[in-house]
Amino acid sequence: MTLQAALTAVDAQNVATDLERDEARELGLLKLVEPQFRRAPRPAARHLVKILGDVVDATLPIITLRTSMPEAHAREWVILRGADAALGGWGRHFGFAIGVLGGAVSALRDLGEGLEPLTAPPGVSSLAEILEPVLFSAAVAASLREEFEPLDRIREGLGLDDTQVAALFGVSRQAIAQWRCRQIPMGRRAAVNDVLATVQLLERKLKEGQLPLLAATPAEALGGATLLQALAADSAQTRTAYEVAFDVAASA
Repeated sequence: MTLQAALTAVDAQNVATDLERDEARELGLLKLVEPQFRRAPRPAARHLVKILGDVVDATLPIITLRTSMPEAHAREWVILRGADAALGGWGRHFGFAIGVLGGAVSALRDLGEGLEPLTAPPGVSSLAEILEPVLFSAAVAASLREEFEPLDRIREGLGLDDTQVAALFGVSRQAIAQWRCRQIPMGRRAAVNDVLATVQLLERKLKEGQLPLLAATPAEALGGATLLQALAADSAQTRTAYEVAFDVAASA
């Protein structure tokens, strides 16, 4: 779902109305996240970044950036602005969920060619009185860094260099460098997510330092292929195979 209607609303109240009409799923997810910040800020921040990131990813392609800011940087900036808005006037006047999306809309309108800037509602949200704003912002920023560094997590977890990471995804080393500087292409994100999820699962299940050795060792369960070969051939199927194997092992 995009924020298209809200991008042209005349004021904050109309933005809120458009969001309530068009973003019911995202608002519902954000409402579930809000109370989590009181108990576990870091996991809550990861959920917030994921929800807001998906909305921004759907919206950025429909606007033209008026600045030379790379799209990946614009995405990060919008997510941070959206999160911060939950503690400010947007959150105070419209609540956490609409506040987050309203802040993102405001940021996108600042970036978009032909879009009118949007005046944020005044005041401070009650959430800022419950949470430590610095810790809240730090949790969101840390979650963004985790989200934007999946290639580094994969490289370190599997004990690879960039040439090997490139081979894993069937691209050149130069392409990997571009993915880091800009953004992982939409068509490649599913594969990157599958590989990252497999790495994280195996890191939890294996002793420290074992994963690089496993990755390069032929496995009977993979038809004699190594983990690296299996991930390169079909990352989704390999992820599913390990998730099923460990789920069965855990329930046995």
